[in-house]
Amino acid sequence: MVRAAKCTEPDMKLAFERSLPALLFVYFALGYVVGRFSGVTEPKAAPAVSGGSAVAPAVPVAVSPSAVPASPASPPTPSAPTPPPTPPAAAMATPPSPTPAPTPAPTPASAPAAPAPAAPIDPNQIWRIPVFKDDVQFGPSNAPVTAVIFTAFDCDTCADAAGFPKKLEEKYGAKVRVVLKHKGVPILGPDTITAAEAALAAHAQGKYAEMAAKLYENRKSLDRASLERIAGEVGLDAAKFKAALDAGTYRGQVLRDALTANEIGAHSMPNFTANGARTQTPDKSYATLEKLVEQELEKAKAKLEGGAKGASFYDDLVKGGKFFEQLDPKVNTFDSTGAPFLGAADAKVVISVFEDFQCPFCAKAAPMFKEFVDRYPKDVKLVFRQLPLNIHDKAEIAALASIAAANQGKFWEYHDKLYQNQQSLDRASLERFAGEVGLDVAKFKAELDSSSGKAILQKDGAEAQRAGASGTPAVFLNGRKYQGIRGYPPEGLEAIARVYLGLGAK
Repeated sequence: MVRAAKCTEPDMKLAFERSLPALLFVYFALGYVVGRFSGVTEPKAAPAVSGGSAVAPAVPVAVSPSAVPASPASPPTPSAPTPPPTPPAAAMATPPSPTPAPTPAPTPASAPAAPAPAAPIDPNQIWRIPVFKDDVQFGPSNAPVTAVIFTAFDCDTCADAAGFPKKLEEKYGAKVRVVLKHKGVPILGPDTITAAEAALAAHAQGKYAEMAAKLYENRKSLDRASLERIAGEVGLDAAKFKAALDAGTYRGQVLRDALTANEIGAHSMPNFTANGARTQTPDKSYATLEKLVEQELEKAKAKLEGGAKGASFYDDLVKGGKFFEQLDPKVNTFDSTGAPFLGAADAKVVISVFEDFQCPFCAKAAPMFKEFVDRYPKDVKLVFRQLPLNIHDKAEIAALASIAAANQGKFWEYHDKLYQNQQSLDRASLERFAGEVGLDVAKFKAELDSSSGKAILQKDGAEAQRAGASGTPAVFLNGRKYQGIRGYPPEGLEAIARVYLGLGAK
C-alpha cells in the first residue's frame, strides 16, 4: 500500500513509548536543578492564610505538558523571576516524525482536489479575463473601461444587480463596455446551466435583456417548461429556441464562462471586475461597482494618453493577467494496460483516477466521473487505478477484492457495491458482495487468499507516486492533474475538457 502522508512510523512510536519514563525523569530533574541554581532569589516563607494553608513559594516548577491543571491558583510572584526552563526536545509529548508530503485539502490524505484559491484583495492586480465575440456585451469594444459581471439567474443577489448594466450605460455611455458572463458551475440548482443557455438562445434572437429580466423574476422556477413559456412571453421564435436547448448549442459557452470565473477565483456572485481589476469588498451594491469603474477610468485615461491603443486596449491589458491553471501543465504518462475502464478505448479525453474504496471523498466523486462519461461515451474514457492508503485499515483488502471481481468481468458492478457499502468492508462482507454481483464465490475467495492482485497495487502505487498523487481521489485528464472546481462535478470536468483539451470541438 502507499503510505499516507501523515502516518507515524511504527518503530519511532514504539521507541518513544519505551523511553517515556526515563525522559520524564530527566525532564523533572532538569526543571528542579535549573530552578534551584539559576540565581532566582527564593522568598521567605509566606504567612499562613485562612484555613492554615501556606502559599507555596514561587520557585519555577516543571509541569508535565500532559497534566497542566485547568485553573491553577496564582501564587505571589517575586520580582523578576526567571521563567521555567524549556523542556528538552526528547521530553515533548509528540514524537518526531518525517516531514509529510503536501496533500490535497482537506486532511486526511484522502481528499478531493482543492478549488482555485480565493483571489487576494489587491487593487493593482490584473486578472486574465478574456472577452469573446459571442459574449453578451453592451457598449463599444474600444471603451476605456470594460466591466465584466459574472452572474447566475437563480441567484438572489444577482437578481438585485440585474439593473446595474443599464445604470452604467446611462451614466458613462461610450466610456464603459459591459460584458455579462454566466457562472453556471458549481451549480446553484438543477436548472442553473439550462437557464443560462436559454438567455444566450434569446441573445441570438436579439432579446437577451428581455429574457434575462424574466429569468430573474422567475428564478425559483426555471425548469424546461417554464423556460419555454418565458420564451413565448418575450416573443422568441419558439422552434429556434427549443432547437438550441435540445442541441446544447450554448452549453459550451456557459461552461467556458464558469471556468473563467474559477480561473480568477471569482467564487461569489455577482462578481464585478473592470479592466481586469476586482472589487475590494464583499459588498455587491451598485456603489461598489461604480467605485471600481471610476477607479479604472482614471487609470485608463493615463494609459491612453501615454500611447496605449484604444482598439485593443482591454485585450492588451488583461492578456498577461493572473489566473489559476485548472490543469497542471505537467503531463504524466500512465501505463493503464489491463486497468478497468468505461467509455471509448480510443477516446479524446482520458480520465485516470487513483482511488481508495474506503475513502469517503472517492465514494462521493465516483458517480460524477461516471456521469461525465455517460454524457460523452464516445469521447471520454474513465480509467480506474488502485491507491489504497494505509490510513484505511480495509482499503487494501477491498482493492484486492475488486481486482478479483475484475478478473471475472464484474469490476464496475463490484466497484459500485463497495462504495454503496463503504462501512462494511470486512472479509465476510466482501464475500457476500461477490455473491450479490454474480461472481463465482469459490474462485473469488481463492484469489483473495492468494493476494495475487498485489502486483497491480504495487504498479498503480508506483505510478501514483511518480505523478505526485499522495491522496485520493487523484484525478488526471490526459495525464494532467486536475486543479479545477472542488468536488469534481461533471460540469466542471466537462468545462476543463472543453477549454483545455478541445472536447466538443469539430
